[in-house]
Amino acid sequence: MVSPVEPGFTGVLVTTATGRVSRACREALESFAELCSENTVCEFAGAQGVHDDSRLLGVQTANDSGTADTASTLSPKQATPQAASWVKVHDTGVRNTFFVRIELEQAPRPVELVKLLFEQTRKQGYVAVPSCESFFPIDVVCKAYTRHAALALADHVSAWLQAPMSGTHTKPCRFAVRFRSRNNDRVQAHDFIDVICRHAVPLIERGLARVDLTEPDVIIYVHILGKLCCCGAVPRELHHLSSPRLNIHACIPRLAVQEKRAFGEPRIHAEPVADHSASGKRRRVTDSQAERDGKSTGISSCDGVQAESNGVPPP
Repeated sequence: MVSPVEPGFTGVLVTTATGRVSRACREALESFAELCSENTVCEFAGAQGVHDDSRLLGVQTANDSGTADTASTLSPKQATPQAASWVKVHDTGVRNTFFVRIELEQAPRPVELVKLLFEQTRKQGYVAVPSCESFFPIDVVCKAYTRHAALALADHVSAWLQAPMSGTHTKPCRFAVRFRSRNNDRVQAHDFIDVICRHAVPLIERGLARVDLTEPDVIIYVHILGKLCCCGAVPRELHHLSSPRLNIHACIPRLAVQEKRAFGEPRIHAEPVADHSASGKRRRVTDSQAERDGKSTGISSCDGVQAESNGVPPP
C-alpha cells in the first residue's frame, strides 16, 4: 500500500506507473549499493582497521557517546534488501505521480541516491524531478493557493536558505525561485514567489540570504499539479538534473484533458428563480443574470459538469 507523502523528506517526484517506479528504485539501489561498496565502505573500513576481501556495505550511525559505529556490513548480494529500506514510495494524490522518499536516518549520502534514482528513471523514459530537503504537497483550491502556501512554507524557507559556512565566516545563501505549471495556472506564479520572498526577507535583511538568478546555491521549485502544489528546494549538486524544459505534466495525459474548458459542451442553463420581495412583487432572474453571477464568483452556471471535467467533485 502506498502511503501519503509527508513533508520534510529528501527524494524524487516520479511521474509513471507504480510498477515502473519499483523497478527504477530497485535498479537505482543496486547501482547505489555498488557505489557504496566500491568507495564509501572501503574508506570507512580502512579507517576502522577492517580488512576483508569481500566488498562490504556499511552504514554509519552515531551511538550515545557520539562516535561512529557500523550499523551493518553486507556483501553485494545482501546489499539490495538493506538498501531497499532506504526508500519508500508515497502517493501524491495525482494519478501516476509518486514521491520516492529517502530515509535520511539510514541512507548515507542521500544526494547521490537522488542522482541515481533520477538517472534510472530518465533511462527508462519517464519523468522524474530530483528534490532535496523538504519536498511536500500543499492542497490548494482557487484563491486559497497563497494562504495554504504561506502556512506551509513558513517553517521550511528558513531551512532551505541556510547560509553556507566559509571558514569562520557565514556566506549569504544565494537562491532563486522557479515556477512550473500549465498555462492557466501561471497567474499564481507571482503569488507564490511573493509568499516565499516574504519569508526570506528577514534572512535577507540579516545578510544570510540574497536573490541570485544566475548562479544560485539553492533553487526553490513550485509545481502545480491540478489541485496539488508541490514545493521543494534543490541544492547546487542537483542543478544540472533540473532542466528548465522538464515538465512533469507531460506524462499525465488525463490532467491535460481535465484542465480543458468545456466550451463545446452544451451548457445546462439555470432554471428561472422566483423571488417575492416585501412589496409582493415577483422578480425573475434570467439565464444571463445567472451566468453573469457565476462568472463574478468564478463558478459557471453548469457547476456539476464543469467541476467533473476539471477533476473536482461537484459541490
